[in-house]
Amino acid sequence: MKNLSILIILVVISLNVQSQQLHDYNPYDSNISDNCSNAQSDLKLSGAPYDAVINGVNLYFEINHPKHSDLKIWITSYYSNSWHDVILYNQGSLQSTGLLKISKTNITQWNGASPNQTWYLVAKDCVTGNVGYISFFELWVNYNSPPVLGIIDGSKDFGDVGLGTNPSVRSFPITIKNTGQGILIGTIVSQDSWLALSSTSFSLTENQTKTFTITATTSSLSAGSYTGYLKITSNGGGATHPAAMVNIVSPDLGIIDGSK
Repeated sequence: MKNLSILIILVVISLNVQSQQLHDYNPYDSNISDNCSNAQSDLKLSGAPYDAVINGVNLYFEINHPKHSDLKIWITSYYSNSWHDVILYNQGSLQSTGLLKISKTNITQWNGASPNQTWYLVAKDCVTGNVGYISFFELWVNYNSPPVLGIIDGSKDFGDVGLGTNPSVRSFPITIKNTGQGILIGTIVSQDSWLALSSTSFSLTENQTKTFTITATTSSLSAGSYTGYLKITSNGGGATHPAAMVNIVSPDLGIIDGSK
């Protein structure tokens, strides 16, 4: 029989998270014709964790055009089998001319989606007589990385223990770690009466740990094999963790001599 070391990592999206950002720009011109076709400048953003979610988008763009009122301008991305458009300006909304410089902050329509997308700034001119071009497109996508529950050590096999007794060493540790980002908040409770915990809650920042002491009381158990479980619940995952194993054995009846 031996001690068991277990690392369990489970992921769940959380509100207690740390904001990060993807950023890129496209400095290349994209011509805007006057035949009602789409002109687009694109950016492919990647590198965020697979479970990260958007919590706001900022953008900046420049368009050269003699008559901005001719233009419909929007930004879009394709995910979940559909386009997700945010209209910035409809035809007739702008009355300026020449070089158009626009900044937008905290666009929230894509919140909850993955930041790892290809993004498009699109301009369309359906009024004949003037042409122009998109000259610059820059994007900042803010995203949240969730906390992740890590369970380090926290399992012990006591082997054979005599009926009505406790193990010679009754206590052992279990360590909870936030292996993600943000703040990991949760509880840890015993599901079996013969296992007790030193405390039952945790709140951990990135890479922070908390160690709990598990104490086994087997003296009231009947003969047989037992596995004691801990239930761990958090905003970064959950687990039903096999914490302790023990085999309660009855004393053998021995008869020495006694016959003549």
